This record gives sequence, structure tokens and C-alpha cells, in this order.
Amino acid sequence: MITDLPFVNQKTQVFSTISTKLHVPVAPPSLVQRPRLMQQLNQSIQYKLVLVSAPAGFGKTTLLSDWSQRSEWPVAWVSLDAADNDPIHFWSYVITALDKLDADLEHILDLLRAAHTDITYHLTGLINALAAISDDFVLVLDDYHCIENNDIHTALTFLLDYLPPQMHLILAGRVAPPLPLARWRARSQLMELGSDDLRFSQEETQTLLRQTINVNLSAEEIAMFQQRTEGWVAGLHLAALTAGGSANITASFLNSFRGDHRYIVDYLATEVLQQQPEPIRNFLLSTAVLEYLQSDLCDAVTGRDDSRSVLAEIERRNLFIIPLCQQERTYRYHHLFADFLRSQLRQKQADQLPALHRQAAAWYQAGGDIGRAIQHTLAAGDFTEAADLVEQVVKQRLVLGEFNTLLGWFKALPEAVIHSRPKLCLFYAWTLTHAGRFDEATHYLDRLDQADGPEVKIFIGGKAAIQARMAVIQGDPDRIVECCKLALAHIPAELIALRSEISLDLAFAQEQLAANLEEVQEAFEEAIACNRSSHHPRAAMMASYYLGNLYLTHGQLQPAAQVYQQALQWAQRYSPPAVSLCWAHVGLGQLLYEWNRLDEAHEHLQQALQLAQQSGEVKVLIYSHRALAYLYQARDELTQAQTSLRQAEEIAQQTNIVSLIEDVAVDQMRLWLKEGQLDTAAGWVQQCGYSLDPEHPEARENAIVILLALAQGISQHVPLPQEIVPLLQQRCAHEQSIEHNWQLIQNMGLLAVAYSINGHTAKARETFQQTLALAQPAGFIRTLIDQGAAIATLLRQCVEDKAVGGYAGQLLAALGKETIVTITPLPTKLPDQSLVEPLRQRELEVLQLISTGRSNKEIADEMILAVSTVKWHLKNIYGKLQVNNRTQALARARELNLL
Repeated sequence: MITDLPFVNQKTQVFSTISTKLHVPVAPPSLVQRPRLMQQLNQSIQYKLVLVSAPAGFGKTTLLSDWSQRSEWPVAWVSLDAADNDPIHFWSYVITALDKLDADLEHILDLLRAAHTDITYHLTGLINALAAISDDFVLVLDDYHCIENNDIHTALTFLLDYLPPQMHLILAGRVAPPLPLARWRARSQLMELGSDDLRFSQEETQTLLRQTINVNLSAEEIAMFQQRTEGWVAGLHLAALTAGGSANITASFLNSFRGDHRYIVDYLATEVLQQQPEPIRNFLLSTAVLEYLQSDLCDAVTGRDDSRSVLAEIERRNLFIIPLCQQERTYRYHHLFADFLRSQLRQKQADQLPALHRQAAAWYQAGGDIGRAIQHTLAAGDFTEAADLVEQVVKQRLVLGEFNTLLGWFKALPEAVIHSRPKLCLFYAWTLTHAGRFDEATHYLDRLDQADGPEVKIFIGGKAAIQARMAVIQGDPDRIVECCKLALAHIPAELIALRSEISLDLAFAQEQLAANLEEVQEAFEEAIACNRSSHHPRAAMMASYYLGNLYLTHGQLQPAAQVYQQALQWAQRYSPPAVSLCWAHVGLGQLLYEWNRLDEAHEHLQQALQLAQQSGEVKVLIYSHRALAYLYQARDELTQAQTSLRQAEEIAQQTNIVSLIEDVAVDQMRLWLKEGQLDTAAGWVQQCGYSLDPEHPEARENAIVILLALAQGISQHVPLPQEIVPLLQQRCAHEQSIEHNWQLIQNMGLLAVAYSINGHTAKARETFQQTLALAQPAGFIRTLIDQGAAIATLLRQCVEDKAVGGYAGQLLAALGKETIVTITPLPTKLPDQSLVEPLRQRELEVLQLISTGRSNKEIADEMILAVSTVKWHLKNIYGKLQVNNRTQALARARELNLL
């Protein structure tokens, strides 16, 4: 075997091997195990070449060193650097590494040292020698991006073309090497691991942070961290280093973590930017002002005409560039890399920033993308031009519900510019109103009193319309009607969109004035029709939400579901989807939660929250957080529930809207009771000065005190205050008189619990049977079982009742298996356990529906699914039951006692 022999290159300069370049690097102490990637590398034995290519800091060397230490095959390793661009030098290291596998390659090395003939001549001997090795083995060439010598690339290609089947090569580097990869890819001889494969998952990120700085973050905080670093492992390490300790890893830190932090700057400057040729560096800095990179746009900003080829070269070099659309060749920079480039641009070429932004703005404006033109015009400091552009698109953005976008633009404009334009004052006030910032909105409304000219009537009407919407959010129906009348008297008929908004406000007034169901339903349906015809998606979706909520309040869950589904279907005409879809998603999420379909509810509520955050509309943001808090409680994920409620409370407190704050307070009370924190709840109630008020039975304070008293009565076996039962009776009578069946079911359930605590067992059972009879037709579930253990006792008592016993059993099933076992005898015939894989709950539901003869479309409508999803469930059912059609599936299901 070769030892550390001196080698002679073509210039006769003597050098010796550096033995550590041939050692597999030692894994770092903070190594995170990555079984998914280990499994992929274990499949490398099927390929001639494995290419691991990603930017600096993506963990290529760490991954391969860990795998090499664990590999069942012998591994030869070479760590390359710039000095290895000499072919003799390069191949000497390769041969020495392979010789460590007892390949007996000394004679090849002797021939190589002479180096008077074509290198491929010596490679022929090397290939023949390697072919004599009987077992599989692997050669790893790390940092292959350091090799720029074409002779080496040519020789390596020759080696790979004639590689013995038992030899496998792994190349790791920052760029894709100039080798015939397409040819090997087409022959299935190449396996590739890139940036997307190497990015840390949320689970891996959490493990890394726990190992490096001993910190556990919530799922939301991990997701936030993931978004900023995009799974870049060096970025994760540097973020932890920047934080300086686990106590500093807070949501505020994660939000503020950028590519201009010192450690990030040092790393990217030395490891990435300084390694690039000057033309590439200049291109990176000049295009750093862009959110998205397209060749024509980059040409316009940089003054070049070859940006397409430059972008291709940057992609080849893996310079933290992420392709977004291959057909249009659109890219973006990694978030932290973009932050870093912009900080470098501000430091080194600040005088060029306005011109770069103006060129970008002109390109976007010429292409009709006014939104991005506004962003760059503002960044250039051209505020008058920016205000002109905002006035062009503000109406469109308002009807789509893009309040956050508008707030960003308005905030960037100088106050004097806004004050000089009544139209902008009006639209800014409208935007602030929906963000719940009434005091600021009023400031801009007051500026309208100074307006003059032909548009004065419009400004008067617009101001009244905004004041009507404030009254809607505050729950003041008389004020709504007063403002709407004034608005309609001044707003011309041709301003259809604004008048359509007023139709929505009048529907709210009808509801809050306790009109009958038919009148309010008609008012909301009219508002939906008006806003759809005027192409006003935000108001149409908002009206749809409240119509669905109206049905829900009256205990009509199926009509509510139809309203939400129709709203989603109607909104599909908008591309990209309007952020105001959040209203339909939150409504459907709340409904699916009520039906205890928690996974589907979570999906819709997450979409609602994501869109609501983009929109910035305060009420739907709070609704989304509150609904998610309920869902997390149902899953016993109490930390997440507390986080969602805290976010809802922060938003509500910022608006200073009493009704929203009180709604969140009731939810907080429920969560404390769920957690068993009765003392905390009682202390808070006392601190707030809440007490029972028989004069106003519907007050939220009563609801809070009643919940606390019932919880104390159950857990601490203390008698209920004497006012509780009469108050609940009053609340029930009130809800029954206005046919608010949802609240009636809630209060009747609480009344039954109160009777039970007071020892009135017969009355409790009778009241609860009436509650079930009212709840059963619409299929209410969570409204009842969310009241917890006390309900379980009442349900058990009702199981034998012929009218509601089956429904009571279903609710017990929803409470959990342990409850069912205590009250339900085991079936005489146990289900057959010979299935390949058990059917899931959704699959059982589909199976039950096909047994009734429903078509795929009918099943989709009933389960609120796409037809394609139903087909997918059927495919899974057939596979698990090992059948080919519906008839066979039903027969097999009956054999297994599944129906």
C-alpha cells in the first residue's frame, strides 16, 4: 500500500500528500441525524455517480462524512481544494485514497509520476486494476467545485464512462460540474441531491436548536425560523450564534433575524461573494433590489443585455438562487442572501439605489404591474409619482380586501402628500377602519371636511359609508342605518361598488335589530348579489360568511355549508385568489369543527388565517385565531390553543373594540377551565369585577361567571349560586323567542349540567333529552361535547332513550373510546382484523355513504369534498379491502362487520 510518498508534477515541483485530505471528516458535536437522506445515500449502490450539489453551508460534507462512517461499503475520501487543479496532483490523491482499499495501485502511481503521456492512458490501467476488486466500494470527492481544470473534467468523464460496476463515485460541491450529467441521467446512472433535499425540515431544525442552544420552540416559531432560513443549516447555526443564548430566541428575534446580522454577513461575504468574479458580484448587488429575477427585468435594471446567460451561470454556481418558474426562467434569491446583498448594496453603492429602483419601477409599470411599480417608486423616494400610482389601483385593492398592502403604501407616503389628496384620505380611512384603527381613520375622515370641488358629495357619502362600517364593527345598528341613509343620499348611482358595500351594512343592521330570519336572510342574499354583480369579492365573501353564520345561529348547519361552498366556488374566477377567501374558509372551518371533522377544519382554518394575515382585516383575523384555539383545545394541544388566543387578544386590544375583546375573554375563560386552572380563572373574574346580572341575562359577564360557577360546582363539589339556574332559564327563553337555536342548545346543555350539580337528576335528564332533540337534526357535536365530563354523565343517562339514544351514543363516541367502552357492550361478532391496513375514519364515512347508493358527486357534496378526493378515498378503500368495485367493496365490508 502507498504511504506518504513524494510526487512530482509537470513543473517538477516536489510536493507530498497531506494525509488529512484523505481522512473522512469528523462529524460535529451538534450532528443532527437525517435518516431520510441516509436512506437515499444507501441507494447509491444502484448508481454510477451520485451528485450532491448545493450552496455553501447546506451540510454536504457533514452529511457525507456521517454516511461514510456508517456505510456498509468501504469508502475512499478526498477533500479537494484549489491546489488540486494540477492533473497529476488531483489523480495522485485519488489513487492514494483508492489504494487505502487494498487495491494495489502503486504501479499506477509510478506511471502517473512520469506524466509524459495522455492521462487517459494511465486511467485505463487504473480502471483495470479497480475492476479486479470483488466487492462494492465508494469514492467520495468532496468540494469538487474547486476543480476548474478541463483536463481533469475530461479525464473524470473517461473514468466514469468505463467505471467498473462495483465502483461508485460521489461528487460533492457548490456547483454542478461540467460533466455530461444529462447523458448519465437519461441512462439512470445518476442520483442527485440538491438544495431542496438538503434543507432542514421543521423537525430537524427543532432538533438542531435543542442540541446547540438547548431551546424548544413552538411549531409556529419553528415555522417562522424555517421561513427565514429556508432550511439552510449554516443560517440556523449562525442564527443561534447571533441570538447568544436560548433566552434570546423569541418570536421578536425570529421576526427580526435577517441576512444583515454580523455573523451572516461575515459568512456570506467570505464564503460566497468574495469567491465570485467581479461581473457576477456586480450583477448580484445590482439585482438585489428585485424581489423576483427575470432576464428582461435584470437587463432593464443593470443596463446589460445578457442577463439570461448570467442568471443561468448564477444558477449553475448554486449562488443561493431559487428557480420559481422554469418556463419563464423566473428566480428569487434565498431570503437571507437577498438581505445580505441589499445590506452590501447600501454600504457600497448607496448612491445607485434610487436609479436601480426607478428602472425597476419603469419596467413594471410598462408591463402593467402597478403594485410592484409602486413599491420601487416609493423605495426611490419619488412620492408624488407613487401617490399617482396608488390612486390608480386603490379601488381594486380595496374590493379584493388587500388592506395590509394598502397600509404599507400609505405608511410609506409622507403625511403632507396624503393630506393634499382627499381621495387618498378617503381610501386610507377605509383601509384603517377594516384594520380596526378607528382613531386614525377618523383623523383622515376629518380632512375630508376641507375638500371642495365637484367631488364634495362623493366625499360626504364616502365618509358616511366608512362611519357606517365602523358602526357595524362596533355593533350599533341605529348608527348603521343613520350613516347608510346619508351615504346613499350622496353617492351617485354609478358608484356601484360603494353602494353595494352599503347594502352589506344594512343587512348587518337588520340582523342586529333582531329582525326575523327571512328578512335578514333576504337582506344578506341581496348584499351578496349586489356585490357579486359589481365585482366586489371582499364584500361578497363577507356577506356570505355572515349569511352562513346566520344559518348556524338558527341551527341550520347544512344551508350554512352550502353558502360557504358556493362562496368558494364563485371566488375561483379570481386569479390569483382574492385574500378575502379567508371569510369563506373561516366559516367552513367553524362548521366542520362543529361536526367534529377536525382535520378538515384545521386545513380550512389555516388557509383562513394565512389569507387573513395577508389581508389585514381585523375581524376575520380574530375569528380565525379564535376558531383555531377551539380546535387546539379539542385536540388537547393546549399550548397552541393558548398561543392562538393570545394572538387574538393582542389584535382585539389594539382595536379597542369592546365586543371583540369580550368575545376573546369568554374563550380565555373556557381555556383556563379546560386546563383545570380554576383559581386563575376565579382570580381573573374577581379582578375584572364580573358578577351575575339578572337584569341583563344575555350579558357576556353572565356567560363568564356561569362557566366558572359550573366548573367549580363539578370539580370542587360546591353549591351553585342561587342565581345560576334562573339566569340560564332566562337565557334559554330569550334564545328560544328569537329562534337562535345554536345558543339555545349551548344554554340548555349548561342548564342540564346545573340541574345535575344541584341534585335534580330527573330534571337534568329531561332538559338534556330536549337539548339532544333540538341538536340532532342538524348534527351538532362540539357545542355539546366541549362542555366536558359533565356532559358524558348526561349522555350515558340518555343512551336508552329511543328518540335520542343513538345520537347520544354518537356524542359519547366523539368524546373518546374510553367513554364508549364503559357504556356499550362489545359486539357479538368482532370485526375481522385481516385487512392489509385498517380503514381510516374518512374512508369508513365514504364506505357508509356508498352503501346508501350515493354517487361520487353526492358523496362529495355531503362531505364537502372535491369529487377527485372521493375517488382517491375509494381507491384506498378498494386497495385495503382487496376488491375492484363498489359491489365487491360493500360485500367485503359486511363480511368484516364494517357496516
